[in-house]
Amino acid sequence: MASFYTYLIASLPVLQWGAKPPLSYQRFLEQCTGLIPDGDLALVAGLDLVTITEREQLQPTLDALRRFETALRNELVRLRAGRKKVEPQQYLRAELSGANDPSVHSSALAAFRSPSLLEAEKILDKQRWDFADEAAAGHYFDFDQLIVFAYKLLLMLKWDVVGHAQAEPALESALA
Repeated sequence: MASFYTYLIASLPVLQWGAKPPLSYQRFLEQCTGLIPDGDLALVAGLDLVTITEREQLQPTLDALRRFETALRNELVRLRAGRKKVEPQQYLRAELSGANDPSVHSSALAAFRSPSLLEAEKILDKQRWDFADEAAAGHYFDFDQLIVFAYKLLLMLKWDVVGHAQAEPALESALA
């Protein structure tokens, strides 16, 4: 099967942090079907925000995202362990070379200090978004760019669900 990454990526909408997702993940996968190899489609279809750290054999961009996610989570472990006055070693995941992004500590610290759990998660996801942009640097019409698009779309869809979840209870309490 031929791969038409240039055509596919050029036809995808631009994603902006904080905006409403322009399409569903299912619709995105439908657009990919027939334009990229089945193995690549299966990898994109299996992508989710939770298990990215658990994959064994990763494509290079996914590996970079995994390394960053591990570094971010390890930094949160260190901060939380310091608050509880326990040794963080037993909770840390293996350190991965190349995951020392200088912004990891500042983002983790900002999220840790945030009084709102929702705002803390937003800080962390914005950092994930920014790192995905960095991981896509130099990739324009290839599989790496498609992975970054899928990852960012998943982040947008996550916050779309959160936004709708908050609106319903507020509406119900206002009507009661």
